Amino acid sequence: MAPHGVEPQAKASALWKAQGQGGTTLFRFRWKLFAGFLFVALLVAGTVTGCLIYTQILSLAEFDGFLAAPRVHPDTQSAAQSLVAAQWERLAWSAVFILVVVLVTALAASFFIASRLNRPIRLLEMGMRQVAEGRFDVQLLQLRTYDEFEPLIKQFTCMVQGLAKRQDLENSLEDHRAAEAALVREREQLFSLSLDLICVAGMDGYFKRVNPAFGKVLGHSEADLLARPFIDLVHPDDVAATLAELENLAAGAPTIRFENRYRTRNGGYTHLEWTAAPVPHEKLIYAIARDITDRRRAFQAESALRRSQRQVRLAQEIQESLLPHEVPRLDGYDLAGFSVQAHAVGGDYFDFIPVADGQIVLAIGDASGHGLGAALLMAQTRACLWSLFASPGEPLENVLAQVNRLLHLATPDNRYMTLSLLRLDPETATLVVCNCGHPAAYVFDQSGSRVHKLDSSGLPLGLQSECRVSAETAVHLEPGNTLVLLTDGFAESESPSGEFFGDERIFDVVQRHVEEPVRAIIEALYRAVNEFSEGVIAADDRSVVLLRRLPL
Repeated sequence: MAPHGVEPQAKASALWKAQGQGGTTLFRFRWKLFAGFLFVALLVAGTVTGCLIYTQILSLAEFDGFLAAPRVHPDTQSAAQSLVAAQWERLAWSAVFILVVVLVTALAASFFIASRLNRPIRLLEMGMRQVAEGRFDVQLLQLRTYDEFEPLIKQFTCMVQGLAKRQDLENSLEDHRAAEAALVREREQLFSLSLDLICVAGMDGYFKRVNPAFGKVLGHSEADLLARPFIDLVHPDDVAATLAELENLAAGAPTIRFENRYRTRNGGYTHLEWTAAPVPHEKLIYAIARDITDRRRAFQAESALRRSQRQVRLAQEIQESLLPHEVPRLDGYDLAGFSVQAHAVGGDYFDFIPVADGQIVLAIGDASGHGLGAALLMAQTRACLWSLFASPGEPLENVLAQVNRLLHLATPDNRYMTLSLLRLDPETATLVVCNCGHPAAYVFDQSGSRVHKLDSSGLPLGLQSECRVSAETAVHLEPGNTLVLLTDGFAESESPSGEFFGDERIFDVVQRHVEEPVRAIIEALYRAVNEFSEGVIAADDRSVVLLRRLPL
């Protein structure tokens, strides 16, 4: 770091050299200044010399006049005249000498004074030229002139530094004004383009300024909004809460996420969420509101959906409670059933209903449609069956006829229920079958061959007022025989290409696992249909019941 004063001096020297073509401009001699001083010097010296010579001339002329008087002796007169002539000659040479000395002295003095004044004048001239060009980094050389120019140069430098500071201050103020103008423009753009409702309101209950979003959301014109108390637009049920919030704002408390409803131009109401800050000494409120009507609707819809989901879960739990949780123990038989619903609740139904004399009724059915309606139909059917089988020895045909009559009366015309009932007498290994519109059941022997097909013998329940089901069919189960009851959700399961799983694939699964427990066959069926579907969402419920008479 250079000592204080050295670097500015070097900078100024470089500046002046750059301006003066190698430094010659600063030291260029000012001949007009020299001529002026020379003229003044010659005028002064000439005047003084002329006065002296003129005095001498007057003295000699007076002496000459004295010698010319008649009273002076001729010899004395002649000698005096010779002396006077010599004095005149000396006077002439003295005048010439004095003139030469005066001229030389004037030249020297003028050159010295002009040279002495040349550098500071040139320095100040160039400094003023730089300032005139708007450059305030001027730093003049600190010349030692020992006269008034030295403090003048210092004062000029201080003046330039003051101008530089003032210019910096003006530039700073200009930047500040530009930044403030930019902020104002941004604020106005935010105010004008914001999708939120921005306003300035008074403690007197009137809007003082509103942005265009008010017109877009509420439909009222700006003039209409400013002309009336804003409380007139508030929903009657929200007026009390709004007035209480205004009292809090008047007391200096801010508002955060306050909700109320404003009337729109078409007579409806829009939900607004307000955030506001009061300025008590100005009696103003600065507020921002957001239209939350869609959010409120979404919240209400979500609440309704949650309620609906709770109701569906409750219905699901109720439906699951209607399906058997335990399989009855039958000596000499292996029995199992399982159901998977395509939706939260479904219309598939299977059951094990105990009846008189140790017999049991196997039931499997499928209600039309999907979802809650099918589940209700399935629940009605189950309730009817359990009620009707409470009477001992009731024929299956009569039970189905009564169930049909009840469903026909209690359900719409497009609702029906397929149902297959099989009464098993474990002692005689006899199955009595009645099938109303349900897919056929099959009996497989120990080798996996199909030995019986139990087709439908009547229309689905609920379609007509009377159930015309044919007489009961009796089937004897041999040791090792396996009964398979399915809903159509298995056969109608689709692959990604749209192909149905079909009955043949069901038969193939049963034949390959016919020697395994019925629970394993059920698991194999579900596994096979899931692999076939490859993630395709099931369109229908899938239920299965398997009964095997164990080999002796």
